Amino acid sequence: MKKLIIIIAVCISNIQAQNLIVSEQFSACSLPEKWSLETAAGPYSFAVIKSNLMPQADATCTIVYQQTDKNNTTFRKFSISTKAFPLFKYSNYKLDFGLRFVRAGAPNQLKLYSLLDGTKTLIQTYSNDVVQNGLVLVNQSLDLQIPPNAQTIQFIFEYESNGNDVNTILLIDNLYLNGPDNDDCSRAVEITLDAPCLSGNIIWFWR
Repeated sequence: MKKLIIIIAVCISNIQAQNLIVSEQFSACSLPEKWSLETAAGPYSFAVIKSNLMPQADATCTIVYQQTDKNNTTFRKFSISTKAFPLFKYSNYKLDFGLRFVRAGAPNQLKLYSLLDGTKTLIQTYSNDVVQNGLVLVNQSLDLQIPPNAQTIQFIFEYESNGNDVNTILLIDNLYLNGPDNDDCSRAVEITLDAPCLSGNIIWFWR
């Protein structure tokens, strides 16, 4: 009995397999519309500017905090919040962004929160250096489990230091929010010829 392996796939290398929902690369070199900056304590804050650490060929800007003041020892706490992004009927998402965090031995940390329909949840805490030789930014990829009835999600990057944080460098860039993976290139359907027909279902895919 003959067998035929049929692989149905669309494998295009320059197209992401995931459903891209949000993409922000700060190309306008200004705070994106409906994003916000907040300073809860101290005289410092994030800024969306061109960093001298990024390649000269990169004309876009970056979320930056870079401390050079060695005299100010006050507590500082500040954040940058994205706008509320609309969600679809997915149960899982993936958040990707580039990060460089040089703590310089300071008593500091970076926290990432989600705000899901107004409910604030801690996603990740960074209390160690995030660096990699040869790279300005280290990619962070976080899986998010979200109720399918959720309407919006917002992200908050919050930095704090209990004292002087001179030489601290914090860069955040290239934020992407993706829906589920659509990559079927590794899946195959085995069909046996001359075998009785099997009943099945018709599935419509709407785009």
